Amino acid sequence: MLNPNHQRYVNRLEQLLEEVQQILESRKGGGIETPKVNALKLKTKNIIKITCGQASDYYKELEGLSRNEPIDSDFKLFDVLETVEAVLQGALSDLKGGFLIRQEFIVAGEIFSSVLDQSQYLNEKGFKDPAAVLARVALEDTLRRIARQETIDDSQKASKINDELKKMGRYGEPMRSQIQSWLAIGNSAAHGDFNDFDEKQVKSMIEGIRGFLAQEFQIS
Repeated sequence: MLNPNHQRYVNRLEQLLEEVQQILESRKGGGIETPKVNALKLKTKNIIKITCGQASDYYKELEGLSRNEPIDSDFKLFDVLETVEAVLQGALSDLKGGFLIRQEFIVAGEIFSSVLDQSQYLNEKGFKDPAAVLARVALEDTLRRIARQETIDDSQKASKINDELKKMGRYGEPMRSQIQSWLAIGNSAAHGDFNDFDEKQVKSMIEGIRGFLAQEFQIS
């Protein structure tokens, strides 16, 4: 059984496949509408970028469509629709089969896990301040990646992103509050307010962020 996040992606892919069929049906009534095809192509690129990543063959196939000559005939429109439909069907099959478990997130999670290892090492050696800054970097980038996944503006402050993720139900108030406290420690470290926190708090921060990464990025 797919988790709720993956099910949302499955639902979106299926919705777009239905749009393909609706456009093809409209062809019987007098031609395919270019704006609808272009809009569908953009929506497909967006969901493929989220589920498969920009390095995937699916995304590259859609990028190839963007480089083609202008679409100015039903024949070319139909060709685009065929490609979009094939990409959607392939991605849907892979997602249902468990082969697209947020690949980009997994890679990012592994990188951030390494960053947290460095942060932990620094804290254990008595360098709590740079340790807190490093941990905050991992947390903030994580929040921005999740924001992009949820189509939230990721250029906002990390604290604002955290509030919006809680509002949309990505996680509850306890997690939102905990993340805010981690961000506060990181902010104090970045602004030179080194007396606002101690090594024990940084240790707890690192361990907490590591657990958050494991939950969101599905890493151990």
